[in-house]
Amino acid sequence: MLNRRKMVQSAFLGAFVGMNAALPMYLWQSNTQFAVACFIIVGYTSWLVAATWSEIVASYAMRTNVDALPVNRADRRLKRMCLDMGFWWSLTFGGATVTGSVWYAGFRQMAVLLTVGAIWALVAFLLNYGLTLLTPTTRCRRCGYQLAPHMDPARGEQVLICPECGTAWKKDELLLSEGLDKKTKGSRRKAA
Repeated sequence: MLNRRKMVQSAFLGAFVGMNAALPMYLWQSNTQFAVACFIIVGYTSWLVAATWSEIVASYAMRTNVDALPVNRADRRLKRMCLDMGFWWSLTFGGATVTGSVWYAGFRQMAVLLTVGAIWALVAFLLNYGLTLLTPTTRCRRCGYQLAPHMDPARGEQVLICPECGTAWKKDELLLSEGLDKKTKGSRRKAA
């Protein structure tokens, strides 16, 4: 329910910001097409940023602890992003929406449309790459306690002891993308 409420709030915020950008454009140019294009581009971008803002803030706060971990190497993050259908949806739908709005506004030169599409592709790429930072893996697999503040990125073989349940974890055990597998279950040990 909270996610649905957040999505509705971000949609209203996008519509509000889009209207505030479209109205001056309409009054300045006296052209409905420019105003509609401005509303779609600014409103859609504002909605997208508002919908993902909490994830961006959370990943930024965790970045110093989890950015240097092996699971968050650039090649692995790119692979996760390329396998995510949400990335391709935002790239395709956002590119079509923004480029279509520019075309609707009357800019029908191919160079302009390709430039706008390329800029939107860059925005979608950077936004989605920023969201690929894997933070759930830093939680204790037994009780869910967040262990990221206790991690030292410079130490590869660090053993973390969960303050909540006392379970000791190696970093490679915490960096599993799914839940416990047989190997991890066998290597868990209780701290003294």
